Amino acid sequence: MLRPSDIAPHAVTLDAETLQVEKIVLSTDQVSFDKEGTLTIRFHGIKNDYSREGFVVSIPPSSDPSLDPVNALQVYIQRTECIRPPNNRPVFLSLVKPYRSNLNLITI
Repeated sequence: MLRPSDIAPHAVTLDAETLQVEKIVLSTDQVSFDKEGTLTIRFHGIKNDYSREGFVVSIPPSSDPSLDPVNALQVYIQRTECIRPPNNRPVFLSLVKPYRSNLNLITI
């Protein structure tokens, strides 16, 4: 079971080769949309995933476009692409001041 703390903004991992601590960020590289409109998110291994294989969550589109989380996320990613940091490409931009973004009516 995935806990919010497993993908929280303060989550870190230790790179065994470099011995450097790195932030864990849900990246746009882990998110994909297929032709049928299904959203697939690939999560890395978490605390209770002893084999560290991670897991995949698939979310089908809603029949009601006004309530479709798949479309909402796809539109959000597209509209915020121009302000997304290139180093780790987080799905969600910071909600903590300073926002480190250039959001305005033109970019959204």
